[in-house]
Amino acid sequence: MTMSSPGGWTPIAGKKASRPGLSTRRLTGPGVWGDSPDRQAALELLRAAVRDHGISHIDTSDSYGPHIVEETIREALSPYPAELLIAAKVGVVRPDRDRWTPVGRPEYLRHAVEGSLRRLGVEQLDVFYLERIDTGEPMADVRTVDEANDWQECAVALLSAYRCAYPALPAQELTASSRIALLKMLCAPVMSVLPMAWELRAEAVRRLLDALPDLDEALRLCDGPMRQ
Repeated sequence: MTMSSPGGWTPIAGKKASRPGLSTRRLTGPGVWGDSPDRQAALELLRAAVRDHGISHIDTSDSYGPHIVEETIREALSPYPAELLIAAKVGVVRPDRDRWTPVGRPEYLRHAVEGSLRRLGVEQLDVFYLERIDTGEPMADVRTVDEANDWQECAVALLSAYRCAYPALPAQELTASSRIALLKMLCAPVMSVLPMAWELRAEAVRRLLDALPDLDEALRLCDGPMRQ
């Protein structure tokens, strides 16, 4: 039976996601490192959140543990309720407890996504976030988009930068990379946005999401990197 959410609902990726969601960052040991000192309590917290409190939006990352929280989610909740939305993040490696290192190489991101799918026990997820911008990647260079007048031009510029850096990367992955970068520019880091500016930021995100289906056509018609 679907529970009511204490904060209401919001549509995300075709699902009715609860407000609030549940962050799983603290279902680990100290420093977001290693397993929880009380793994059974972590499992029960996840189950109670979904079963008893109407939470249908869970946020996680392969950097939590690292990897351990994704395995904990699977143990607690799989097989997953149809209405449950798991939002996962990739793009950060943890050489040790005190280091969070952004990595934005396409080959690494593909490997990271495949690992998250495997640990969570699913074939696909509705939402994947790029956790941090790797400033060594073309999409992070502000000069890439400083001449862009709108979101489509910005996407094409980002795509051009990726094509130059990775000439063998399939067009589908290039398109996905530009979309990720655009969303990252608008959505994160949320904590840095003043409350008075949040409504404007949220409206910009909504407009971008509504316009994304037109991106493929814009890229197809441009004289830039999609033309082989």
